[in-house]
Amino acid sequence: MAGYSLESPKTVLRQPIPNIDSFYYRVFPYLFTAYAAWRDIVFLIAPPPIILALKNSPAYEGLETLACGLFKLTGYPLSIIELTKRFPSQIYGYSIPQTPKETEEILLAWWTLMNRKEAWALTIPNQPQIIDLRDISPLIVARLPKKMILGGYPMIRIMDSVYVPDYYGADWSEALFEFLGPENYERMADLLLKEKIDEILLDKAKGNIFDIGCGSGLLQHWVNSWGKQREISLFGIDLSAKMIKKAQERGEPAIVGNAASLSSKEILAEFEKIGQPINFFDHAVMSYVDNWLTPEERKSIFRTVFQLLDCGGSLRLNVYSLEPGWQDHYRNLALEVGFKKVLIFEKTLPSRDGNRRVGFVFAYK
Repeated sequence: MAGYSLESPKTVLRQPIPNIDSFYYRVFPYLFTAYAAWRDIVFLIAPPPIILALKNSPAYEGLETLACGLFKLTGYPLSIIELTKRFPSQIYGYSIPQTPKETEEILLAWWTLMNRKEAWALTIPNQPQIIDLRDISPLIVARLPKKMILGGYPMIRIMDSVYVPDYYGADWSEALFEFLGPENYERMADLLLKEKIDEILLDKAKGNIFDIGCGSGLLQHWVNSWGKQREISLFGIDLSAKMIKKAQERGEPAIVGNAASLSSKEILAEFEKIGQPINFFDHAVMSYVDNWLTPEERKSIFRTVFQLLDCGGSLRLNVYSLEPGWQDHYRNLALEVGFKKVLIFEKTLPSRDGNRRVGFVFAYK
């Protein structure tokens, strides 16, 4: 990944993250000292959460020296206090460093986030930007929190290297994946983890399978590599036309559309238009799709899938965020729309950054 950069579409605007200090120094040189003093007072009253996180760490002792030494190596010496003041934020889901090495990696990750140029990319006019850190080492970026508030917008880190606004829906998902494209998406995705997840989702599944959020057709790729083309026939749907094109190249019949807004009749009609008439599905899978859905979209998809499934069929999905109560939420939702039996379980699976706990939901009609 080192040195990799994305050639963005002409419609995508890029701009550097603003440097507050340099702005004040250029525009108000005589007021800069007063501004800095005022800012220091504010910091002492309400220190940013990253400082609070590091203070709880056994590695906090000598942090100022470590930070200065680290940034001298990078050519931009900053203390930890200056680091956090330059980019005030609220963070969630951070891990407390236990060793000086982990603390150094956290500082380097924050320095990279706050000082790298062209890290932000606008994908939808008048909407929050994404933060693109794909050319930074994933092991370093992984030290950044999963969720934070930047510039007043709640942001969440996905696929390890991209921050997107922490609200989901069809418009944003479509724009993001059109911006990434299939090749960039597959470079970023944790393919080791995804293949293990897809193996579990397709365990003992045969017949016609509705692949919701099929993306670039990775599920079809796995089926081909596993030699199960005769047992499994995939039918995909995705918001991104670029992704659908790649899925079709891999041999998966796929349509462009939003499974959360189309009715069961409309979905079947779309498959008929591309020469793939079908009356029902034996199973439906959602691999790394649920985390993109609003609660309303999730409920709509559950209802639509229930109508599309044959008797005894199942809806199978993985759950990325295992928050307290997640099992009851999915069980109640499945039973509410009509499913008779719900199997929910967790597994620890290998990923490129170590083992990861993943939830699964199998709802049977």
